[in-house]
Amino acid sequence: MRKIKILHCADIHFDTPFKEFKNTLANKSKEELKEVFNKIIDLCNDEKVEIMLLAGDIFDNYTLSRNTLVFIRESLDRLDKTRVFISPGNHDPYNFKSFYKLVDWPKNVHVFKGDLEKVLIPELGTCVYGAAFNDNYVNKSMLKGIDVDNNLINLVVIHGELSNGSINEYNPITVKDIEESRVDYVALGHRHKFNGVEKYGLTSYAYSGCPQGRGFDEIGEKGVLIGEISKGYVNLEFKKTCKRQYIEKDISIDGLFGYREVKKKILSELKEFNLKTDIFKLNLIGEVDANFKIDENILSEKLSDKFYFVKIRDKTDIAVDIDNIENEHSIKGLFIRNLKESIDNSSEEEKEILELALKLGLQSLSAEEVNLDDY
Repeated sequence: MRKIKILHCADIHFDTPFKEFKNTLANKSKEELKEVFNKIIDLCNDEKVEIMLLAGDIFDNYTLSRNTLVFIRESLDRLDKTRVFISPGNHDPYNFKSFYKLVDWPKNVHVFKGDLEKVLIPELGTCVYGAAFNDNYVNKSMLKGIDVDNNLINLVVIHGELSNGSINEYNPITVKDIEESRVDYVALGHRHKFNGVEKYGLTSYAYSGCPQGRGFDEIGEKGVLIGEISKGYVNLEFKKTCKRQYIEKDISIDGLFGYREVKKKILSELKEFNLKTDIFKLNLIGEVDANFKIDENILSEKLSDKFYFVKIRDKTDIAVDIDNIENEHSIKGLFIRNLKESIDNSSEEEKEILELALKLGLQSLSAEEVNLDDY
């Protein structure tokens, strides 16, 4: 039975601004995306990949540098035998001002330009279908009207959002669309997390996720899918490609006082992690003394020599017996009674703000300076 070797990648977002970082680290992160892509190209060559499917959002926005365009073209030109199929997405639509038109693509690269079209590869016994966003939004599924040749291995590469029938603006694809396509594999882009290879009807499909995270909404390992496909057979595995991971973790500092104790607890909790490699967001939780006001910037600075990058968020509560103080004939008691009544009658969104106000107020009434600019 004829098999082909494929690699599925999506959502690289070259030249992401990396707003989380200052300029030096942001620029370094942009370059690391290129390093990751070079790793993917090497993987294609080493594993003798025959088809690479790039499922959109290769570029991030309209501020892509010319150096990056040259890099992408030269990288794809390094491929030994791999044919590349690109499906432009909502961040890099194919239109009159598209960066895709500025690149003299190598002969092994095919960029889909609009409605669903197919490319036949006779020597591989394969047909590749694809489509392109022409704007930032596509309101109807583009995965329609495929008439497959069952003598071929049939693939689709497309950028879109899986839908249960509800409306969305990012090429809403339903599992019924996938089933009715009757292709062997649909390589999807748009979601930045790999959640396994699924199958509906005769058709397997998956999001590969992004090859490297770009923010704390993209935590964990990132990579590509690589493996073999034949008629009715899909065997793809996730391959880690990211140089760094974004990691978010809650750290309980319940009962601790002072930055020294907090720093010691943080380092103890994270001793199994790669602090000098990965990117951390630490949420401090638990109850602390009202006289211990945590300055997130100061604590980040005290930890900076131990981490590649660390972001601190203070989500602690004040360790006070609110019920007892509430009954006191004091300013604190009056403050707590009035605010608790508002909290009890508030919406979830308002409650979060009011609970923060309670914390700030108790710190202030405990003779601790409060800087509202920190919140």
